Amino acid sequence: MDKQHVTSTVIITGANGFIGSHLTNFLTQNKIKVYAVIRSKTSDISLLKKNNYLSIVYCDINNIAALPELIPNQYYDAIIHLAWNGSAGKIRADYHMQLKNVEHTCNLIYTLQKIKCKRFLCMGTVSEHLTEQIFNISLPPPNLTYASAKQCSHFLTDIICKLLNQNYIWMQCGNVYGPNNFSGNLISYTVSELGKGNKTFYSSGKQILDFVYIDDVIMAIYLLIFSATTKNFYYIGSGKSKPLKDFLHEIARIYDMEDAIILNKHPDDGLEYKQEWYNISDLIKDTGFQPKYDFSQGIERTIRGTK
Repeated sequence: MDKQHVTSTVIITGANGFIGSHLTNFLTQNKIKVYAVIRSKTSDISLLKKNNYLSIVYCDINNIAALPELIPNQYYDAIIHLAWNGSAGKIRADYHMQLKNVEHTCNLIYTLQKIKCKRFLCMGTVSEHLTEQIFNISLPPPNLTYASAKQCSHFLTDIICKLLNQNYIWMQCGNVYGPNNFSGNLISYTVSELGKGNKTFYSSGKQILDFVYIDDVIMAIYLLIFSATTKNFYYIGSGKSKPLKDFLHEIARIYDMEDAIILNKHPDDGLEYKQEWYNISDLIKDTGFQPKYDFSQGIERTIRGTK
C-alpha cells in the first residue's frame, strides 16, 4: 500500500455484502478510513472486522438523501456504490425491486452534490451485454431483468454524472467467487454440493464465462479508486475466460469427483456469451492491475475459507 493513501477516506454502500465486506476489510486494514453505509442496526455486519479505521453509518438506501447529515463534512476520495437488492437467485426477475435499485443509484449521485467526493465508483455486471439479445429469445431467464436494470443504471449514471460534472467509473465484473459467498451462484453451489459429496447439475456448460477471485476484484477496485484515469468504464476479471464446463471440471478435480459434474441436465438459456466481454487490457494498462490468483488457486482458497 502506497504511503500517500494512508490518510485517505472513502464511503462504501452495501459494505456488509460479499464484495463490500472484503473491500471494507482490505481498506481499513491498510489504514484507509471507511464509512460503511449499512441499511439498519438489524443488518448483519459480522463479516466486517472492527478497527479504528471503520465507522458504521446506518442509512437505508431508500433514504440516501440523509447521508450527508450522517457523515463528517470533509473531503472523500471516493464513494463506492455496491448496494443492490436482488442480485442473485429468482428475485433478479423482480422488476419492482430492480427499478428501485436504479432509482437509488440516481438519487445517490444527486446526493453526492452535498458531499465533497472526488470519484463515484459503481458496480455493474458483465451480464449487461445480454440485454442486446432480449428480443431474440422466447423465454427470458431471471438474470435478464437484473441485467436490464444494471444497464439502465449504467446509462443513467453516465448521463447524470456528465450533467453534474461528477467524476465516475462504472465497473463491470465477471462472476466473483471466494469465501463467505452464500448467494448460490455457480461457484458457491458447486463448492457447497461437492463438499457434501453430492452430484451437481448444469446445462451444456458451453457458455464462455469468466470467474475472478474476490481478492483480485478488491485490488482492482482499490487501484481504480486512486488511479489518474479519465475513463468511465473498466471490466474487472481474471483475463482467462473459457467454457463453463472447463471451470466445473477444474473444481471437480480438486475434490477428485469429476463424475459428480452432470452436464446437459438443464436447458441452456438461449443466450450467447462472448469472449470480447472479458477484456482486462485497459485495466492492466491504466492501473497496473495483474490478477494474482488463477482459478485453481482461488477455488482452493475458497474451499479453505468456507469450512
